[in-house]
Amino acid sequence: MTYVPRSAILNLNHNTSKRPKMTPLELYRRFSTGLHYNAMLYVMYKIVATGITLILYNRFDCKTFSLYGNINSIIFLILLWLDFGLQKTVPRFCIDYTTDKKSLHAFMQRLLQFKIALLIAAIPIYTWLFNNLMTNLEIFNTNNLLYIGILLLLTEGVTSIIRLMYHAYFLHRTFNTLNAYTIAIELIISIISILTIKKNNIGIVMMLLSSKIIANTILIILAWKSSSIIYTQINSNNEISSPKEIVDRSFIKHAAIMYFNNSAKSLSERNFLFPLFTVTFGISTANMFKVALDGALLFYRMVVKTIGTTDTALFAHLLHINKKNETWQIAFKKLCTKIAALVIPLIAIIYLLYQYELFNNYDPIVFQLFLIIIISLLIEIILSPYERILEVNKNYRLLACAYTPYLLIMGMLLLTNIMTSIGILDTILIIHGVRLVSALIMVCITRIYYQLHYPIYSLLYITGLTWAGTILIMYSIDNIIPLLLPLLA
Repeated sequence: MTYVPRSAILNLNHNTSKRPKMTPLELYRRFSTGLHYNAMLYVMYKIVATGITLILYNRFDCKTFSLYGNINSIIFLILLWLDFGLQKTVPRFCIDYTTDKKSLHAFMQRLLQFKIALLIAAIPIYTWLFNNLMTNLEIFNTNNLLYIGILLLLTEGVTSIIRLMYHAYFLHRTFNTLNAYTIAIELIISIISILTIKKNNIGIVMMLLSSKIIANTILIILAWKSSSIIYTQINSNNEISSPKEIVDRSFIKHAAIMYFNNSAKSLSERNFLFPLFTVTFGISTANMFKVALDGALLFYRMVVKTIGTTDTALFAHLLHINKKNETWQIAFKKLCTKIAALVIPLIAIIYLLYQYELFNNYDPIVFQLFLIIIISLLIEIILSPYERILEVNKNYRLLACAYTPYLLIMGMLLLTNIMTSIGILDTILIIHGVRLVSALIMVCITRIYYQLHYPIYSLLYITGLTWAGTILIMYSIDNIIPLLLPLLA
């Protein structure tokens, strides 16, 4: 990442000169740095979240644990609904607003105001869902918990849009470092609350949610005070300058299409399918699906959270730096190679878990569902760079062509009784099969229009190294460890 002297940041208001044009080499370096910092932060967050969840599972009664889990689920589901395609639109258009300080400031300000307005508008929805949850759990006198939940919704929403601004300009190191500090603060407050509050489980829930609010508030303040570093991204990357009104219209159109795209995908994801399957197949079958899906998402999100918005940001920056086909092929290869380096080891880990019978405690249907879902999701991630190319280049018609089979099949499943007659296994096969069909259509379209080819040799190289390591691990488990155990006893 480019070093920015503190004096330059402090004197930013007096110096609005543009940075030299970013080179592809610098872009690739910042892209790799973004991936590394995303991975480190996700590992840290996952360790903290999993540890607290396990402690609470052993500490709380069933009702209180359900209360804590459902409040978090409601909040993050609403935040997902309120995204409005910004996760893919902000990284795509951020460069168009860095021609001068005034444009960038107005862009950031409007984004933040829009997000805050959405969050305030969502408070009645959260209140209604919260009250229904309290009624179902038969918990009363929860006004304080309601207010805490609303504050958490607001602070999480504001944090998400500030994170998006930093990550869109590859400032992962700055933001993720600040975020790591606030996660540590949240962990300290949570541990103190669990250890000191003995008999009031609702009080612990309130303190745990409050610790998130405190951490988010500190992060918002620190990130906003450090936001002057974003203004150092004002540069001469824009080879084609468009009037502000045209850029604004393009931004809104892109956000709307990406929101529709994400909403269409949500029809085949957990938050929609789990309640649908509960009604269609019954509670027992739906619960087996949830167990299988949660297991698949554990692996899937390791890759997704590491990539974040870096793939969109990479191609968006490249769009303004260099439009030569060979440069795009290099960037495409680097992204595909990074994704393969994340996905292939996960496949090896799943194979080891299966080989040593760690899945034997689960119903065979659960394991079959898990395999279908995880294989489909990992293949989709491997092929995802092709979709990003179409999105960044605003090829909406080509995207629509690719998603047409998916929308038709999903419509057929939802509007008929076919799921009941074929069962859950065949339903999942159809859903994820048609998702892969859409992904493969995007591969064909991108290869035709942009002549971008997947780096097969890099994929084979990573696969070879991974499986060599897997064989070595299996040999050690089967032959070396049994010899060492008597010596250690």
